[in-house]
Amino acid sequence: MSQPVTSWFRRFVVGTSGSQRVWLFTLLLAGTTVCLALVIVPADPPLALPFTIPVWLLAGGFYLAEAKVIHLHIGRSAHSFSMSELPLVVGLFLVSPPAFIVARLVGSGLALYFSRRQRSVKLAFNLAQFSLSSVISVAIVHAAVPADGTFGPALWIAVLLAALVENLIGVLTVSTAISLAEGTAQYRRIPEMLKIGIVVSLTNASLALMGLTVLWANPGSIWLFVLPTLTAALAYRAYISERQQHQSIELLYESTRILQRSPQLDTAIVSLLDHARKMFRADVAEIRLLPRHEGDEILRCQVGPGDEIVVMQPVGEALDDPILVGVVTERQGRLVDLPAVEGSDATGRRNTRKALVAPLLGESTLVGTLLVSDSLSDISTFIPEDLKLFETLANHTAIALENGRLEQSLEQLGRLKEELHHQASHDPLTGLANRSLFTQVVAARLESRDPDGMVPVVLFVDLDDFKLVNDSLGHAAGDALLVAVGDRLGSVLRSSDMAARLGGDEFAVLLRDTPDMRASMRVANRLTAAMGPFFEIDGRDINVRASVGVAAGRPGVETAGDLLRNADVAMYSAKARGKGRVVVFESSMQEAVMARAQLSVDLEHAIGAREFVLQYQPIVDIASGRMVGVEALVRWEHPERGRINPDDFIRVAEESDSILEIGRWVLSQACRQVGAWHGLAADGSFTMSVNISARQLAQPHFVDEVLAIIREAGVDPTEIVLEMTETSMLQDIAATRSKLQELRDAGIGVSIDDFGTGYSSLSYLQQFPVTTLKIARDFVDVDSLDSDAWELASAIVALGRALRLSVIAEGVEQWSQLGRLRTLGCEFAQGFYFARPLDPAAIESLLAHGGVLNGDAGLDPSLAAVRPARVVEAG
Repeated sequence: MSQPVTSWFRRFVVGTSGSQRVWLFTLLLAGTTVCLALVIVPADPPLALPFTIPVWLLAGGFYLAEAKVIHLHIGRSAHSFSMSELPLVVGLFLVSPPAFIVARLVGSGLALYFSRRQRSVKLAFNLAQFSLSSVISVAIVHAAVPADGTFGPALWIAVLLAALVENLIGVLTVSTAISLAEGTAQYRRIPEMLKIGIVVSLTNASLALMGLTVLWANPGSIWLFVLPTLTAALAYRAYISERQQHQSIELLYESTRILQRSPQLDTAIVSLLDHARKMFRADVAEIRLLPRHEGDEILRCQVGPGDEIVVMQPVGEALDDPILVGVVTERQGRLVDLPAVEGSDATGRRNTRKALVAPLLGESTLVGTLLVSDSLSDISTFIPEDLKLFETLANHTAIALENGRLEQSLEQLGRLKEELHHQASHDPLTGLANRSLFTQVVAARLESRDPDGMVPVVLFVDLDDFKLVNDSLGHAAGDALLVAVGDRLGSVLRSSDMAARLGGDEFAVLLRDTPDMRASMRVANRLTAAMGPFFEIDGRDINVRASVGVAAGRPGVETAGDLLRNADVAMYSAKARGKGRVVVFESSMQEAVMARAQLSVDLEHAIGAREFVLQYQPIVDIASGRMVGVEALVRWEHPERGRINPDDFIRVAEESDSILEIGRWVLSQACRQVGAWHGLAADGSFTMSVNISARQLAQPHFVDEVLAIIREAGVDPTEIVLEMTETSMLQDIAATRSKLQELRDAGIGVSIDDFGTGYSSLSYLQQFPVTTLKIARDFVDVDSLDSDAWELASAIVALGRALRLSVIAEGVEQWSQLGRLRTLGCEFAQGFYFARPLDPAAIESLLAHGGVLNGDAGLDPSLAAVRPARVVEAG
């Protein structure tokens, strides 16, 4: 399917419901039928027969044929096979064509409505496709009438051809309707449907022809064909039943293989639940693992509805669902009714819900519960035979979880998830909350007014002249000082207060206070006083003071960003007034705000004046030392302030639409630059990594814009890698997943920047089509001799290897760090140890000389100065 057709179909699916799409298709079939009928349907039978049959009798035959059918399930729908060829062949000859079509519609319609309980769109669709098939069958038979008007081989062949065409029309229209209803193509089952349908239709048509021949010659002998007809119907039903039983055995065997070959518990359970959904044609599958020790919580894993996935979610220490409690008490499975959901979905599914639920009984203990619910089939829901198969699946699962390596790793996985969750919300150096968690809590406090009149108050704390400590004693001493400051900060706070390290030497405290902020001021003064005594760092006494800005929030009016900005402004005012003091934010403190506003204005001018430049930091293959790509880094050549690094202006740009213009320019320039370097890489493979902001990713036409820029630059999409933070990916999970999948389908790489500092989660890594993890510099800038300090970096490398993702370590500044990363099995690295960000000419020269950045080996002497042997200043 061409790109324009694919895009049109995607827009059509997104803009309409499944029911609406099937209605449109039904109207198309009906319109086509009417047009053909007016042209090709004659008024008289094909032959002058000695007798005819009543129309009501023919309609009764169609009613019986459609009332008892066999089904081939396809997702939530099914294709039906019947004995309708028998009345079809009879009707083509023994009544007039108009009467034949009316009899078929009336008989089949009554069967569909009363016997098979079809309503609305499905009933209309089936009648429309029956009408179309009938009109074409009439045309085929009438076209084959021999000149002598005899009922012979020519007409027999025409009847068999009509039966085949009817089967083909039915299979194609049903597959199209199912595809339109479910929003995805469902044509892969057509060969299987045709294989069964051709056999059924030819057999039925042959029986009908023999019966018609006998009826023509000796009407009294027609009863001889009753038994063969019934035998054929039973044979069809037995074949489908045997086939479905064989499929059930295969699916059960596959579930056992899933549990045996999956090394990780959460991955194995998600795969098993998805398999269970397919096995029982259900929308939801869930496992609850009971705690092994007192005080542990039940862990819930669920796949569905739709694409939703829940992995190892704690849900309390005891089962609270009466249905689950019942199956655990009785130690046997149940077929149960769940509470009905309001309304129905776009395809008109019933709002009645049934579920299969069973205990996971191991050889010696109760492991948990297994449940599947919300049958996707609109032909039938779960039946007792399904329950037997479901209990067998539950038994196999329980034994694997109890005795296999999966169950043995449960505690270890739980600890790992707790560590990852803690790392996602806490500063790894001080153990305090990080900026992400602090901002979330502040936002929650500002959502609504406190009934007691209390307001959230933020203390913004910045250490005075902290850079002097780093410059004189080194970063290790600076880190030790930050840890000590964090400890003192906690010593002066109340249990209800929250402390956080926002980054660098910036800390923050969240308090709950009255609008006059008296208690907050007392806390702030205690905090500055606590900084008075000397800090003993590496045997030296260090004196450091703190400037504190205080701001009260207005719930329901201000955002977390507003409150933090106000406290930040007050803190800078404290520094301007002599440092080491506390200042409360006032609306008159507009100088800092004005300066920020001026920076925003300068940004707008800079975009038009083309004041931005790009530098490129090499990404190096650790094993070979060869440069395999670069990361594009934007710099601002301010006409008055000189070169400005992104840390000083990107945050301002993100508060306006400037970030969108800057982002487009950076991507366009980076793509053009990598195109200019074509052919210089030794092995022909070289990637350009470009940072993408959350604002860019949230734009509705983000994907189209990226693809257009890449096409305009004339580069291969596989040469481009888009880097984004975990936080930006999780703002709208469904939309982000869809956009990233489109980018991956186009060949563009997707990298998670600073992995481990945001909402690190095993579950979302499975949801997003990620290709690369970048280890944050905080996890690399640790003691190379302290194995415990490298645990998180080791875990990220192992996680990337397990998920088949590339892993890049950022911030490599020392040979010892590189050696540790090589030992861990990390593939790639970047940092000042190899090179600082370089201009395009320097990168081009590196590529021309082989691109080797492993020590001084292979490095062009003219470029040796761009990579210091030892980085003295990292900040």
